[in-house]
Amino acid sequence: MQESELVRRSGYGVDSLGTRGTRTRDQILAEALAQFAARGFHQTSVHDIAAGVGISRAALYQYFGSKDALFIELLDECGAAVAALVRRFEPPTPTARGFRMLRDWLDDWASVYDKYPTMFIEWSNINTPDDAVARSVGAYVTKLNSRLGAVLARAGVVGVDPVHASIVVTNVILRYNYLRHQPGAAALSDEHSYYLAVLLLQFLFPDAPGTATRPRPGEPPEWADQRVSGRPPARRRSAAPYCARFDGLSARAAGTVRELMKSGLRVFAEKGYHRASVDEIVADADLTRGTFYKYFDEKRDLLVALSEECSQDLAADARRFGRIDPAEDSGGRLRRWVRESFVVYGQYRGIYRTWIDRSHMSPEINEMRSMVVDAMRRALQLTLSRVTRSHALDLRVSHLFLVALIEEVPLGFKLNGLPVRQAPQTELLAVIIERSLFNRI
Repeated sequence: MQESELVRRSGYGVDSLGTRGTRTRDQILAEALAQFAARGFHQTSVHDIAAGVGISRAALYQYFGSKDALFIELLDECGAAVAALVRRFEPPTPTARGFRMLRDWLDDWASVYDKYPTMFIEWSNINTPDDAVARSVGAYVTKLNSRLGAVLARAGVVGVDPVHASIVVTNVILRYNYLRHQPGAAALSDEHSYYLAVLLLQFLFPDAPGTATRPRPGEPPEWADQRVSGRPPARRRSAAPYCARFDGLSARAAGTVRELMKSGLRVFAEKGYHRASVDEIVADADLTRGTFYKYFDEKRDLLVALSEECSQDLAADARRFGRIDPAEDSGGRLRRWVRESFVVYGQYRGIYRTWIDRSHMSPEINEMRSMVVDAMRRALQLTLSRVTRSHALDLRVSHLFLVALIEEVPLGFKLNGLPVRQAPQTELLAVIIERSLFNRI
């Protein structure tokens, strides 16, 4: 049983603590936040947190019954900060003033994210809706999007349900800030925040004039002239296939490997990589542990094999996007692409979600993920270079925006307790792409 699932006796209530106890409790929360940020939630143990504070595990359990309880406490603290953000957000408008206010709001989001990065990352990785953490996250984001949806309704946003628009806005912002925190990646700057604000304003108000989205005084005015153009670079050669080791198997053995991989997809999607066990995978496949270890060294070995399959299918999906011509497409090809992407990303949800969790990213998986990134940016350059726009557009920001729509928005609907049905989701995502990336109503 995982440590986060252990049931301990209830800790002290806040009201029953003296000055010293309150100070210790605050130290535990601060240490947990720092360790979660440095190692990730799953890789941090209660022992690590207790040692960082200089107390025993038993003493920590007097204050918090489990690691999940610590997370929920920090989530409440983070949630209060975000709720304050929403309260300060005046209804946006398709004007220069409205755009400046939107940019200021994005800056405020960045400040809150910088303090609580692990809270935001971990609720994106929620897989089991029945545990305490997931219930707390679901209740929090539902309230958040309801309040923000009310603000967008007062702003006069039309063509998209205000709560749905709120889910899109919050998940795009979270994806942007997640990428800001990734080690080794080229830093996202104020310039990228500007291009993100342009896309969000266009999504909310597709008829906003080009004059509304000017940079701030003191920023380079040429940012407003940025467009995606030119031919993309040649496709990068991929490394030797990881699954080539299965090529010489008999038909029966190959079928067994296929069943294990299919079960891995299902169990990782349902449980999440960290919570899933080899026993659950072989039970789903109706096979034995011995059979699993005949073909895979460990759970991580299966993850790498599935990541390779995922990367190939997502790269092919990206190339299909690159064949869309917004000037000629009446919406049919775009909607077909969104519908197909809905299926592909749904199939591999449990795999690409692990790519977000930096705690177990390996060189092999990082290479596979990079192949998908390259394929999607090539496709975006092909398609967006065909668009005549009145607003600025940046390739890197366009990429993170599109990926957030496809990967994050359906999960955002689920976390908000809303149904995730293919037909309405296809229409919603297609409309967002038309309003923002394609600059078309």
